[in-house]
Amino acid sequence: DSYFNGDYSYNPAWYRELESVSHRDYATGYYFSDSHTDANLAKTNGYIKEKAFLAVAVSHNKESGLAEFSQRNKMTFDDNIELLTPGKVGEAIKILELFDADMNPIPSTPHPYMTFFLRTDKEIKPGDIIRAK
Repeated sequence: DSYFNGDYSYNPAWYRELESVSHRDYATGYYFSDSHTDANLAKTNGYIKEKAFLAVAVSHNKESGLAEFSQRNKMTFDDNIELLTPGKVGEAIKILELFDADMNPIPSTPHPYMTFFLRTDKEIKPGDIIRAK
């Protein structure tokens, strides 16, 4: 959008976001060379996974500060995590409290697709993602 608005400037955070998702090596393809003379092979096999997808937000209660999440990968209370909101780059957040579905304090989220609640100092919106930092 900024490019077409005429006010584009490179933002290194955008590149960090591209690197954070599961991906294969990035390349120019055959834009600068002929496929018959330059095979343009990937330097690594498989996918590069920089950051783990931990959970997706279901709801957030502003009064209590608790957000409900559906877990995707195990996380612990001490993990460094980031909040990923549409239209923004990842932002570090701190876990203040972690609870299971029955509101019992827990040290981690060990079960796939478990419902858990997290208290943080940031506003969470349904659909937001938390990932390992």
